[in-house]
Amino acid sequence: MMLSLEQKDGLQEYMNIFTGQAASMLYEMVNQKVELSITELELLYLDDKKEQEQKVRSLPSMLQGHIVSSSIRFGHDFSGRAHLIFPLETTKLLVRLCLEEEYEEMPDVPGELTDTDFDAVREIGNVILNAITGGMGNLLNVSLEYELPEVKILSGFDLENENENSCSQANGKYILVFYNTFSILDHSMEGAIVVVLSMESIAMLLQKIDEVLMEVEE
Repeated sequence: MMLSLEQKDGLQEYMNIFTGQAASMLYEMVNQKVELSITELELLYLDDKKEQEQKVRSLPSMLQGHIVSSSIRFGHDFSGRAHLIFPLETTKLLVRLCLEEEYEEMPDVPGELTDTDFDAVREIGNVILNAITGGMGNLLNVSLEYELPEVKILSGFDLENENENSCSQANGKYILVFYNTFSILDHSMEGAIVVVLSMESIAMLLQKIDEVLMEVEE
């Protein structure tokens, strides 16, 4: 399954609406102007390990180094797992800016986030990921249930683990990768929103996008 240019444009337009809503909620939370925009997106398909290894090598450097992932699992009819991902160093800067604290560079070796950092990342991720998945649910007119969000420091994004654990095992997994820019206090940071979906769920989403596109054309 590949995305047509029209589907990519439609998905990106909706995602910018959802992230715009998230930015408004973050403004109320951190009392700072926040801008979120989707700059690019791609759809990856995970089937066998050989395919996964090839795709890992093709992922941008942002998803291959030490990263911080705030993730949330959602379901039922439309189900999967969504991640908000930033490089580790970027995450420290993001937290400092949101908490209006002075920023100090981390050492070259990856360090641990403090409990305060984890709490801040969890709150930021919860706002953004709920806006995105909730927006998709509203678009599809389905109700979603959520598990508690998780924040982890990872050495690269684990495609194999996502293929095994994120949603139902039938027919492999599809991963929507939305590359985003997060701007606050004159700082601009690049990250990614990764949504792992089953074949049934991605088919539901793309069918809805096609229906919207047809209505616009009419």
